[in-house]
Amino acid sequence: MSFRMFHEICPEIGFRETRSVALPANSGYDLPPDDYGFLEMYCSDAGCDCRRVYFQVIAMSNPSVVLAVISWGWEPLAFYRRWGHYPGAAKDAKDMKGPSLALLTKQSALAPALLELAKALLLSSPEYVERIKRHYTLFRGKIDGRKGEGSEKRRELHDR
Repeated sequence: MSFRMFHEICPEIGFRETRSVALPANSGYDLPPDDYGFLEMYCSDAGCDCRRVYFQVIAMSNPSVVLAVISWGWEPLAFYRRWGHYPGAAKDAKDMKGPSLALLTKQSALAPALLELAKALLLSSPEYVERIKRHYTLFRGKIDGRKGEGSEKRRELHDR
């Protein structure tokens, strides 16, 4: 699987709708005060329908350093058990569903706290979850060469 940044494929929406969280001192999270950006990445393999996002988390005080890579799949666990088509996929389904720190990716010491921040402030928001799904559909449509057609048609075909 190869991944690309959402803002590279859908620049206008990506730059306008990328989420960041400004944490003041004494925020209650085990993180230094900063503005943390959650940059979305999606699988760019043609025809893939993994229904997952990866967030590269950066601090605006030093945006060249990736502090965490968080993966999140929003479908039920059964979807990822069916979707995985490689050896070991069934046991990895829980990590695919997420949210979790991405496996085989270098993570900073702040990564566990950033995962908790994402769970508490981003992924608990129904509006944000719908935004991610909409971004996924737009991204897949551009990658697969379909205008406006996204995961709904693929979902129908996959779930049969």
